Amino acid sequence: TGSKNFSEEDINQIVESNSAGLSAFGGRNTIGLILDGLSPSQGELLPVYFDLLTNPTWDPKILEREKSVQLEQIKNKHDNPAQMGFQQFHQMMFEGHPYARDILGTEASLKHVTHEKMIFYQKQHLQLSNLVMVAVGDFDRKLLELEIEALEKKLEKGKPFQAQLMVKKIEHNETQKIKLEKEQTHIVLGYRGLQIQSEERYVLDVI
Repeated sequence: TGSKNFSEEDINQIVESNSAGLSAFGGRNTIGLILDGLSPSQGELLPVYFDLLTNPTWDPKILEREKSVQLEQIKNKHDNPAQMGFQQFHQMMFEGHPYARDILGTEASLKHVTHEKMIFYQKQHLQLSNLVMVAVGDFDRKLLELEIEALEKKLEKGKPFQAQLMVKKIEHNETQKIKLEKEQTHIVLGYRGLQIQSEERYVLDVI
């Protein structure tokens, strides 16, 4: 949506003229911002990246535009049986837990995405205690360290996110079917794994 020092048009122009990529990502556990580009362009790209990370404008007009795009994705998800199957699987596996929700959201939930709520969410979650940054490749270490030092001065330390929501216990096997007018079949079979804090996760990684 643009940032304090760079409009959406400015960002697009700088990124495209440097053959770079700048995109956001989000999942059930994390959100973030990814930058990739050529080494000679670091001096021009990094200020844009960090300004967008810490000072997004959440322009209401651009938010509405992006909400309309996402709304179309929600309406068209019935065209993707595999996606519907996995979402139904999550609803059954994590009933009553946020993991059961569709990452795309719903038509109803999108209506509550506003400029004010995005600012609130950003302040609540973009804190040093919850931040992880990774740099890989031929980057200018001193230049990156200067940007990170400036970032540390802008963000609040905050408290690590430690919410542990209980998941409903699975008492028995359960099967559900979704019938669609499609000439294809998708089967999702799974079971719960270990919690993220479990030390046994590392054993499974080795296996």
